[in-house]
Amino acid sequence: MTVSDSQSNSKTYTQKFSYLPNNLVQLHNLRTLSVSSALKTSLNEPLAYLSTNVLRKSNGEIAKDVQSATLTVRKDAAFGIKFNGVQAALGESVEVKIDMGLGDNLLVPIYPAENGKVGTSEFMIQIDELK
Repeated sequence: MTVSDSQSNSKTYTQKFSYLPNNLVQLHNLRTLSVSSALKTSLNEPLAYLSTNVLRKSNGEIAKDVQSATLTVRKDAAFGIKFNGVQAALGESVEVKIDMGLGDNLLVPIYPAENGKVGTSEFMIQIDELK
């Protein structure tokens, strides 16, 4: 914002801010092998995954059955991402179906879309509204 007075004195102010909604879940950096496959540990758990507790709708009911979400990968990412078997390339948003079962905890694998790529890829998984 630029402010000036009647004497032609002016001053410019700049303010940066960001908005983080209450329902935002942020993952810490995931380190995984550069393999386009849902590799698992000896305990049959994915190496890199998103896990949640029971998710609730805005009215407090437990979210069940299949929910729609959007997977978006930044266009400056090093590689595309696969989430729950659906692939998104750089700068792309794709619809993902997530089966919540009967309101169970989630454990959904996340892994690179291409073999051999090295780097960092930022992505977002958005569920507009639990149904």
